[in-house]
Parts: sequence; structure tokens; C-alpha cells
Amino acid sequence: MVKRAALLGTLVASTLAACTGGDREPLDRGAAPALAQAPVVYGGDDRQEWFAFDDAAARDLTRDAAVAMVNWSLVSIDAAGAVTLGPSQTLGDAFDLCPDQRFRDQPTPASCSGTLIDEQLVLTAGHCVESMSDCDTYAWVFDWAYEAEGALAPLTRDAVYGCVDIVARGAADFGFDADMAVILLDRPVTGRTPATLAAPGPVAGGAPLILAGFPGGIPMKVDSGGVVVDPRAGIQDYFIASVDAFHGHSGSPVLGPDLTVVGVLSNGADDYEHIGPCWVVSVLDPDDASEAACYAHHATAAVCAQGFPSAALCGVAPSCGDGWCTGAEDRASCPDDCAGDGAPPSWSCSPGWYHAGDDCDCDCGAYDPDCDNPSLTVLNCAPGSGCRPDGTCGLSLPARWTCKPAYYAAGDDCDCGCGAYDPDCDDPNQPVLNCPDGLVCRGDGECVDPDAVVEPEPEPEPEPEPEPEPEPEPEPEPEPEPEPEPEPGPDAEVEPGVVEPIGEDPATQDLGGSRGGGCAGAGDGGEVPLGMTLLALLALAPRRRHDQLRPR
Repeated sequence: MVKRAALLGTLVASTLAACTGGDREPLDRGAAPALAQAPVVYGGDDRQEWFAFDDAAARDLTRDAAVAMVNWSLVSIDAAGAVTLGPSQTLGDAFDLCPDQRFRDQPTPASCSGTLIDEQLVLTAGHCVESMSDCDTYAWVFDWAYEAEGALAPLTRDAVYGCVDIVARGAADFGFDADMAVILLDRPVTGRTPATLAAPGPVAGGAPLILAGFPGGIPMKVDSGGVVVDPRAGIQDYFIASVDAFHGHSGSPVLGPDLTVVGVLSNGADDYEHIGPCWVVSVLDPDDASEAACYAHHATAAVCAQGFPSAALCGVAPSCGDGWCTGAEDRASCPDDCAGDGAPPSWSCSPGWYHAGDDCDCDCGAYDPDCDNPSLTVLNCAPGSGCRPDGTCGLSLPARWTCKPAYYAAGDDCDCGCGAYDPDCDDPNQPVLNCPDGLVCRGDGECVDPDAVVEPEPEPEPEPEPEPEPEPEPEPEPEPEPEPEPEPGPDAEVEPGVVEPIGEDPATQDLGGSRGGGCAGAGDGGEVPLGMTLLALLALAPRRRHDQLRPR
């Protein structure tokens, strides 16, 4: 099992603000930067698209080392290895920005930023990864940037990594209340050059800085307009800078003039201010800068103190028995360090979900050994489905099925004695499992002698009960003959021009309207009240339940 660093100390709930938004107060400059506040721009907005940044060396470094933290639920990897991020809101929708605000139409899947500092280590803000739950929940994605105007860089499986451990975090490992964390990726990063951490020592006041990250979760932006405002040289816990930083920049690398990582962005002032019906970027005087970046050189000491084998940071090469499953080590080559089940390369969900003993994580690019347990819930498939041996969703499992879900309708064998019939048994060429030699699988899924298999006779249909003879209708009683009306006498007055109707009472005449209103005749084909109709339809409608989907 991968070694997990102890997470000691109290977690401050408000440190989530820089990654999750919410109401934020400006940083108290006299306090350590444990509180994560969302930053702002100073003087003017100097953020540029990665491809438009004019320093080629800085472009190469940030493309290789800057990495976005994205919830696994927003990461999709297809069979060919192509990756898409989303769906997510645009920046304008997420923050209710005014129509003239920059980058408002760009997508926002990222939550925080980080820096590759060794082939398998990422340095980020401590409030971005507070626990192993956060480690399991988020992927780390390289190349989240525009390569040209309006053209996002293509993403592949090789750009997406999972977090499998927290190597160092916070006061317990850094020796002071540092808003920093170093995480271990699920495999070494290839084809990229990690950034170099600055040597111990304070930054110089007024020194120019470069900030690279994912403001608001949008593709990478690079800013070179900031400078060191207050180095806090006597303490060297963090320094104050005038970089143009935003929500989502937390954990971003702050580069010095020599392009070494001097700081890890932590917190600052509010991003936006409300103008009328929408929001615009807050613009402050550079003299009022309050963007705090933790001194990055402390990460070197924290990692080495954990005994992590890093040739670049600690001068110690990985070896079997060092307590860390790194590099090319796996269960077969180094069981002492890799006692846990590492996810296979084709696995596309969070590595922490593989063989975790909690659920059957199906449709994750490979078969999850947890799916061997029929009592576990199958995730990412339609309700009632099983998971095939290739890790894809299979047919719905019968409720009585007692063997591994992957065995049902797998197309490999006739799995008998499993509580229900396996459709694979329809193929006479499939070997019958779980039965003594010579027996076959009956339609109820039980082993029987083939000579004893007799198709059950269909149950006779019950004879219909004779319909009762209709009772004779009673003969209608003869209507009494109407008494003759007395003829008017010679003295009777008749109104001229008025003729009385013959044989119909004027009180019951149909004068062109509905008879008796909407409820009359409901029992003999008349109109049914709308409310009763809706209730009847609801009673007949099938109950629905949500698909049990796990983020991946």
C-alpha cells in the first residue's frame, strides 16, 4: 500500500474560499496566509493567453509544469485516449460578469492550480487538497491552455493523472502554518520537465514576477506585471506581491527572474466588484497589493523530511524498500513498497477507486476487482446492470444472481448454480461450470442430469367462469293517459302571437349550452374533472430512481 503522510493539525474551514468562492475578506497582512482569499488585478489586467506570452523559456516551462486540478466528474476519456473536460459554465455565467469582461466566454472546469516539481510530485496550495478524499476526487490535467486564438490544445490520456497520496501538507510537515501541499501522482510524468524550486532565502523587494495558472478555472493565463511588494525577509513564511491573481489561481507557481519557483499563490483581495446588474474585475493600486504567496523553498525540506526518494529534491534515488511506491515499481517488482493494488494504465477513473473495497466501479477503462463481490453496488451503469470482464456495463443482473456480476452473460462460460439462469448457457458449445461432469444447466440455473430434463408442461389455463344470465328487464309500466285539458271557455283570454310548445317543458329545453355543467353525465361517458384525470395518470406512472453514477 502506498505510504500516506500523517495529516495533523486543525484544518481551517475558511481556507476553502479560494477554490470554492463565497464571500471573502481581504487578507490580514499580519497573519500567516492560511486563509484562502480570492485575488485581483493591480493597475491593469496583465493576464495573457499562454501562446501569446513573449518569453519562450517561460512558455516552455509553464506548459510543462503548470497543471490544473479538475474534478474527476468533469474528465472524460474515450476509447482512443482523447480527453474532454466539462461540461462547465463559462466564466461570465459562473461569476455573472458584465459583457465587456475579458475571457467571459471561456470554460471553467479547473478548481485550483499546481506545479510539477519532480517526475511524480505536484506542489499546490494546502487548502486545495485537505484530505485523501480531495486526493481521490480530483484529477491533475496538463496542457489546459489555448495553443492559438480560440484553439484549445488537444488533451490525451497522457496529460491526465490521479492523486494517490499526500506527501506533505500544512504545519505538521512544513513546521509552520503553510498553505502548501505536495501530492504524489499515480505514475511518473513523462515528456515534461519539472520546475525548479528556488533555493532558501528571501525574494528581493521590487523583483519582477511571473504568475501562471488557471484563473476562474479557465485555460492557462500567464501574467508578468507583478512585483514583490513585501518580502517579509525576517520570517520567510510568505511574501506579498502585486500579481493579477483570481479564484482558481490558488496553488499557482510564482516564478522569479531566473524562472525558479519562488512562491505558491495562497490568497489575496476580492476578484470582482458589483457594478449595476453585473460584476467587473476589481482594479486596485499596486501599492495596496495583498496577494500572498508562500515561500516555495520550504517544500524541499518538507518532502525530504518524509523520506521521499527524489533525486532532484533530496539527492536520493528511488529504490525498493524505501517505503514509497514510485517510478517503475509495482506489486510484482516491489511488493514491500507497492502492497496495494495500483490501477492499470487504462484506468480512467480516480486511482483511489480501484480495488477500494467500496463499490464496483464499472466503465472506468478497466475491470475493477471490487466487481467480483456481488453484494457491492455497480456504479456508472444503468440500475441493475453488471460489469463485464472488460470493465464495460453488461446486461441487467437477475435479482437472484449469486455469483460474480462479471460472470453473467459474459460470453465465456455457462455459469450454472448461480441462483439464476446464465444466458451463456444458451450456447451448447460453452462449458458448463459449477456442475459435476455430465450434468447440464436447467432453465432455473440449477445443475441436472440431461436425461432428467423434461420441459414442464404449461399449466392449463383456468376455464372462464360462465357469465351470469342477464336478468330480464322489467316491462315498462304503461304511462297513464293524460287527462284531457278543459277547453277554454268562451270567456278565456288568449295572448295574441304566443304559441305554447307541445310535449316539452320549457324548464328542460336545450337552449344551446352544456347540459348540467362539467360533472353531469360523468358516469355515462361525460367529461371527467381534470384533477381526477391527473391523479389517475400519476397512479399509473412508473416510479423512477436516479442512476447510480459515480463521478469519474
